[in-house]
Amino acid sequence: MAPVKISHVVSFSSQDPKYPVENLLNPDSPRRPWLGCPQDKSGQLKVELQLERAVPTGYIDVGNCGCAFLQIDVGHSSWPLD
Repeated sequence: MAPVKISHVVSFSSQDPKYPVENLLNPDSPRRPWLGCPQDKSGQLKVELQLERAVPTGYIDVGNCGCAFLQIDVGHSSWPLD
């Protein structure tokens, strides 16, 4: 199955102005990371992305540069938040 495009960023926790979260939206541009704000000392980054359509997901390919833990939660926009 072909990759599914990310439609838009729903929310995010932090971003560096030089490396904004929008870098995640365009896979055709040169690989640019999304980084947290240098002043954010929480050590965590969170992003909620919306795909262009609902699809069965067999795997997710994630580029990771130096984080120790990665958590991926999957949901449907019509599901209740709890």
